[in-house]
Amino acid sequence: MSSTNKTEYLNLNAWIGADVPKMEDFNSDNEILDDAFQTHDTDTVRHITDGERSKWNAPVFTGSYIGDDTESRTITLACDFEPSMLILYANNAPAFVCDFNSQIKETYFAIGTKRGSTAGLTVQSGAFTVRNDTTTVLANELRLLNKAGTSYTYIAFR
Repeated sequence: MSSTNKTEYLNLNAWIGADVPKMEDFNSDNEILDDAFQTHDTDTVRHITDGERSKWNAPVFTGSYIGDDTESRTITLACDFEPSMLILYANNAPAFVCDFNSQIKETYFAIGTKRGSTAGLTVQSGAFTVRNDTTTVLANELRLLNKAGTSYTYIAFR
């Protein structure tokens, strides 16, 4: 005989003194509880997925390289995601240096996305390419994103 009463929410057995519990009653209650926990645990509306958890716990990746003076250089990213944005800068250097006598501006900073970037940086899937100009471009600008011996840091955002 099942219980005389049932719980309101999960409809589990709620016995009274005259009831005689049976093994099927306990097994039935266990199945109801197991189904309820599984439904709750796998609900991605109420809970985050492993991918979301990973994204929130590690939203950025940083790396560095030393410039080698090649005109164009592709840097492979060692992160496990495709960046939505990347910031690149030369360590211990200003973002820009302007020589007012020669009217030449040297650029040591760039920011980019797959949709577009500042001059000298191109972001691809799993990598980015930097430019190192030997002659001025864009109104007397030198994009120096791979200058020999210069240490650069990049920050990739999910």
